[in-house]
Amino acid sequence: SFAHGQRARRCRYWRDTNECRSAYNNKCDYLHPCRYGAHCKEATDREHCLRFVHVRTRGTCQHGTACNQLEDARHRATYSHGSLPDVLIVCRDGAACTRRHDAKHRNSYRHDLS
Repeated sequence: SFAHGQRARRCRYWRDTNECRSAYNNKCDYLHPCRYGAHCKEATDREHCLRFVHVRTRGTCQHGTACNQLEDARHRATYSHGSLPDVLIVCRDGAACTRRHDAKHRNSYRHDLS
């Protein structure tokens, strides 16, 4: 917990929430990027904002949710796509994931092959 007005430091697992959960046993006190950025519905919640940074400088993709680059983590981190999360979480099953065919799953998770 933090004193009033105090913010946490950036987590060393900033981009990989699964790695963070493993390393800190789901009790991380460091900052992470909010997956929804400027479109976050919790951006006015004080507790949420003590744990998450809301990137508001992303451009808006002209193709929105119909974009053909929705699975590209770099593109998603650069451009907002309406109601979809800006940041893709690394799927813990990676290339072996059996849900890769599910569009809803692919729109929330990335499946790095490396």
